Amino acid sequence: MFKTRSITFIELILVFIVFASSVDARRIRPPFCDCEFIREWNPLCGTNGRTYGGPNFLACKNACERTEVQIWYWGPCNGDDRFT
Repeated sequence: MFKTRSITFIELILVFIVFASSVDARRIRPPFCDCEFIREWNPLCGTNGRTYGGPNFLACKNACERTEVQIWYWGPCNGDDRFT
């Protein structure tokens, strides 16, 4: 009887460790998203101050990361040399 309880306790601990590590991994890693669209270069500045290659790039980022960045203005953002 003692062996059965100790095995069950160990199993519960292992399940908890696996569950806790998978929750942390989902929080840290951004979701993988592969948007299929025509990659037409038409830079724009998003409301987050980042430059995007065009409306399709911005739409893909919003869909993948569940954000709501909008077009602020057409052309690269001032001082932003990174392109998303």
